[in-house]
Amino acid sequence: MLASTKKGLAIITGIVGFVSAVVGLWPIFFPAVPDQEVLLLPKDTRNIVFNSSNVGSIEGFVKANDIVIDGVSIIAEPNSLLVANSVSLINGAEIVGEDISVISTTISGGKISAEEANTKNGGSILIISALIDDVLIRANGITGNDGLNGSNGVNGSDGENGRNGVCSCCGGWRSPHSGSPGTDGTAGTNGESGEDGGNGGSITVLTSYNLLTQPMANGASGGRAGVGGKGGKGGKGGRGGSGCAGLGGISDKKSDGPDGVDGADGIDGKPGKTGEQGVVSVKLIRFDEVADIIEDNINDQEKILLGIREIQPRKN
Repeated sequence: MLASTKKGLAIITGIVGFVSAVVGLWPIFFPAVPDQEVLLLPKDTRNIVFNSSNVGSIEGFVKANDIVIDGVSIIAEPNSLLVANSVSLINGAEIVGEDISVISTTISGGKISAEEANTKNGGSILIISALIDDVLIRANGITGNDGLNGSNGVNGSDGENGRNGVCSCCGGWRSPHSGSPGTDGTAGTNGESGEDGGNGGSITVLTSYNLLTQPMANGASGGRAGVGGKGGKGGKGGRGGSGCAGLGGISDKKSDGPDGVDGADGIDGKPGKTGEQGVVSVKLIRFDEVADIIEDNINDQEKILLGIREIQPRKN
């Protein structure tokens, strides 16, 4: 009985040793695929090229092996999702839109930029990629427009000169008149306030490697204040008529008309406010988890996005 027990223990010890050896050698014979080489889709999935002769858009659920965007700006329609093994943005190419979602093993070059429609605010960007190489990722607000300057007031008109006195006899006498007052200048109009700068948007990046080019979702500067217009100058009063002395009598010179009042200067507008900073989140993950989610939900965009949101940052 004792011999049988010893034999059984020896067999178990041998099995444990064999398993340990296999586990230790497994990474040597079957090395893990580097994250940047993990395939999300079969290699025979279609390739897509956008260029000056084929300017399209990303709409709905788009799947591709390789996507090349060459020298053009491609619009990502709202609620669209791009899944690919590689995305290459070359010759100044960019992806733009209000709400951009891209999942790709590698993304290189160019720019991905989001802006809310009909506002100056940055939009929303979701990027999941093992390797992001030299890509500008921006959801910045747009600078507010400057306020318009106020218009200058109109100058007042000069008053008419008074008539001169005539002291001739025999019915030729006439009295001098005072000059007419000048009219007032009109006020300058107020300058307009500068427009507020747009708020920064939202950027979420899940990746396997630290980024060399950091995403930005900055609030933009407000526009400059418009300057109030200058008030118009009051018109000069008319010259009073001169007096006279002669056979018809003597008359004194009449007074000049008063000058018109200068118009008030317009008030300067206020500068626009700087937009609020957006939110940027960059997390390091294991990209094989992304590949598993894609494989399990290859035709369901909603489930893919739900699964992505549940991925936890890796523990270094």
